[in-house]
Amino acid sequence: MIPAALAPWQALAQGGVTGTDWAAPEALENADPYLAWAESDRFAGYRLGVGEGTGEGIATGPDAEAYPGEPRWLPIVIELAGDAEVIDLVRASQMLWLQIPSVYLGQPGLRFCTARAGPGFFSALREQPRLRQLVQRYELGLPVEHHTGPLERPATATQVPAPVPDRLSGPVLALIDGGLALAHTAFLRPDGSPRVRHFWRQDDRFGSGWPGDTARVRRPLDPARAGPTPDLMGYGHEISGNVLHAAMDAHTRNGLLDEDALYRHLQLWDLFHTANHGTHVMSQACGPVRYVDTIASEAREPDFTPRQDLASQCDLIAVQIDWSNVLDTSGGAMNVSILDGLLYILSRCTPEAQVVVNISWGTLAGPHDGTSILEAAMDQLIALHGGRLDIVVPAGNGYQSRTHANALLG
Repeated sequence: MIPAALAPWQALAQGGVTGTDWAAPEALENADPYLAWAESDRFAGYRLGVGEGTGEGIATGPDAEAYPGEPRWLPIVIELAGDAEVIDLVRASQMLWLQIPSVYLGQPGLRFCTARAGPGFFSALREQPRLRQLVQRYELGLPVEHHTGPLERPATATQVPAPVPDRLSGPVLALIDGGLALAHTAFLRPDGSPRVRHFWRQDDRFGSGWPGDTARVRRPLDPARAGPTPDLMGYGHEISGNVLHAAMDAHTRNGLLDEDALYRHLQLWDLFHTANHGTHVMSQACGPVRYVDTIASEAREPDFTPRQDLASQCDLIAVQIDWSNVLDTSGGAMNVSILDGLLYILSRCTPEAQVVVNISWGTLAGPHDGTSILEAAMDQLIALHGGRLDIVVPAGNGYQSRTHANALLG
């Protein structure tokens, strides 16, 4: 027997979902190598976790081996040819095999979108010249759980997106992160009302279903508590500022808000962690908190005196990405979640709004030179909004890991 370390190279497999012969010449042209790898090992890397097989995609838990582990739909991000826009792709597709969130119809001229792609999309991409002309390239998102099912109310060729209530027209600071304590003192107005006017969470279950989280009970979120699914996005749960304010009032006793009880009611299970990245980042970006030295102990104590600077007073929008994205250490699948988050934020603002978006999580995978689909999409969104959109991206050190290298494969 040949030792595993010396085993010869094997040809890439025939995709069980896409039907692509990844070993064929030019099969990877304009396609995502992560998708080729996922299909070659039958999405084994996405079958980790606690919980149960959902029947809608990836099987998890002790019975995972009894399931094929291949999703019925794949979340992808698509870049279109230079003279095309999203409505062209909707018209050239069938909802049976490609479903695009209708939020993308509200951005005329945009050449990028996310989608749920079924096997028929990949067949049509191979067989239909018009579709091949439109789709310049695509990348895989995170194929786990509800992200491998169809969307609610996807875009249609004749659809006119319904108006979004309470769109914000002034300066807006938005955050895409996880662990967002929406009712923290730093995110309230002097009268105690929340500054967060729109909140969208991309998960749909209590707990992440992946190793390392602290929530071991897997059950669907209750829309009466976590909020309904936003029509323009087709997945996740949304809470408006008015609903958040009412929930805060319901959990206030003797003038004091019980934040723990509020977050339990809203099923924000990720706040059970000791520290929360989103709360920390948002308080640094837009909270009126300053620290002052006390005379007696020289300790630094928070000063919540209201500030007059714009960041401390502007409206807030928060997007909480699915915790599974955070636990995917490569970050390679965040393209779908981040782009959807950006479109959600923009859909909640008027064209006149001045918007600053902080994206707290980045990717270790990919080129990091501006050529990725997500980077190109952000560039075009900024250009389309004519100076009214600024995006802050992370430039951290990956926990001081030395993760970047270039090598030639021969």
